[in-house]
Amino acid sequence: MNAGALFARVSVVVAVCAAGAPARAQDEDAAREAGEHFNRGTEFFNEGRYDAALAEFQRAYRIAPAHQVLYNLGRVHEALGHAVEAADTYEQYLREAGDGISEARRREVAQALERQRARIGRLLVRTNVDGATISVDGVDVATTPLDAPLRLSAGEHTVGARAAGYDSLRRAVQLAGGVTETLDMELHPLIDQRGTLRIVATVPDVEVRLDDRLLGRTPLSSTVPVDAGRHVVVGRRAGYVEARVPVDVEHGAETEVRLDMRLDEDAPANAMGQIRIHLPDAPVVVRIDGEQVLLDGGGITLPAGPHRIEIEVAEREPWEGEVHLPPESGEDLTPPLLWTPDARAERVAVASSTRTWGQVVTLTGGLVLLGGGGSFLWNESEISATDEEVVRFNQQFSENNCDMTSSAICDDLEREYGELQADQDRQNTIRLVSGIVAAAGAAITLVGVVLWTSTPTEDDIDAAARAARDGLRLRAGLGSLSLEGRF
Repeated sequence: MNAGALFARVSVVVAVCAAGAPARAQDEDAAREAGEHFNRGTEFFNEGRYDAALAEFQRAYRIAPAHQVLYNLGRVHEALGHAVEAADTYEQYLREAGDGISEARRREVAQALERQRARIGRLLVRTNVDGATISVDGVDVATTPLDAPLRLSAGEHTVGARAAGYDSLRRAVQLAGGVTETLDMELHPLIDQRGTLRIVATVPDVEVRLDDRLLGRTPLSSTVPVDAGRHVVVGRRAGYVEARVPVDVEHGAETEVRLDMRLDEDAPANAMGQIRIHLPDAPVVVRIDGEQVLLDGGGITLPAGPHRIEIEVAEREPWEGEVHLPPESGEDLTPPLLWTPDARAERVAVASSTRTWGQVVTLTGGLVLLGGGGSFLWNESEISATDEEVVRFNQQFSENNCDMTSSAICDDLEREYGELQADQDRQNTIRLVSGIVAAAGAAITLVGVVLWTSTPTEDDIDAAARAARDGLRLRAGLGSLSLEGRF
């Protein structure tokens, strides 16, 4: 099974549980942040971007250690060919998981562990000088004498040895899985005193050569010992103009060489890519490979490959990360911005106050509606009774032929009719007033409900920190960088 198919099957949910008392707010925030890193790591799995997936899973485990994350870390190391790291991670996973995993999963991990162990070779490095620093593939790993052989993934490695006052050595070794090899490295005392070079570049993945000798790719993890005198440091990366820096190294001194990589206007299209960064509507500062983005001008492309992005947005925590631009294509980035503690607390306080006022207005409107509606219904019953009295009056008036004659009974009926008319006028006034009060109560209640229910939750507030403007994107071009879009 290839690595892509293997990772497409990986789906792990990190569960953070607390027994007894509810988790504190800071624990919930940590679990939420760990979950976000984990989800991005899973996306990078399925895209085959294993370096990025490794970084996300390592960050998730540092924030909220959980054995489930170790399973995915082991898979990432396995796909990257890191047999030692994969084996160590699988062992740690089995220890921490204990009885919390199924037998099927335990068997699966045990089989993967055995595969990785079979791909690990052991290299015992011996030097004639104790205290020599041993490096493997440009990374310092141990100091002689070694307590035990180095565990390395099967394949080719470059082993270096250096010690103060001695010439440095580098040897290429081929190491097979399951075997132990011995490498003797004899360091010779320096005849002339040397100096050291510290080579830096803001652009990552630059091939660095010293006097046509390959040193590695930026960022370089250590200084380079060199003979005193004139040297030439060369930096190369597709899409950039070659940087050549002459440098004079003095005896016993450390000299820093900074490679200034400039975009190559004549670079072929297949060496370039495009980046689009979606940002919220707020003052923002963006840096790519240490260069601040200007908000005027325009451009189209950057060299394909890795780039370091730093973003500062008003009231948000600074964000930085690395993106890999595919050649002849584009990359969209919506950074997972977070509010600063003060900005978030202010928005949560405003939302809480608004929600409280919405509840108060809703309750007040409900009471007004209840009072007006109750008065309206009671008055309607009074009107009904008065209407019955009017019907009775009309019958008596007609029976006594009061429209044709005048009598004491008719006089009483006339007096009663006047009282009925007064009652009807009063009841109609009450009907109008109570109807208006009830309608006002309903309107106030509606306003309160809208105010209450439309107030953002804490999740809404957190999401607003990274909400991007429609149409906003960062475009990086030859010799200039710019933000463009609708504001």
